[in-house]
Amino acid sequence: MEQNVIENGRRSINPQQMNKIRAIIENRIRINLDKEALKEDIEEVAMALNMKSSRLNRLIGIIMREQAKGGIIDEETQLLDMAEEILKVGEKY
Repeated sequence: MEQNVIENGRRSINPQQMNKIRAIIENRIRINLDKEALKEDIEEVAMALNMKSSRLNRLIGIIMREQAKGGIIDEETQLLDMAEEILKVGEKY
């Protein structure tokens, strides 16, 4: 790893390091713009589906986890079935 030269109590950044820093800044700007566009897309689709964007985000998250790992939907369904069963038992008392 290259060492920085310290001049007048400050580090000197060489041109390669500066280019890497600029690339990181550009990536962060691009990512922030992409996040904002994604948020707008989600809001638009949620409105078209007549649902809250937070609910659509949750649905998208479940779908993405299902695609990545598999079995997530079945696991969620089992948990919901169990919750429903617990609530029904609680109503009897």
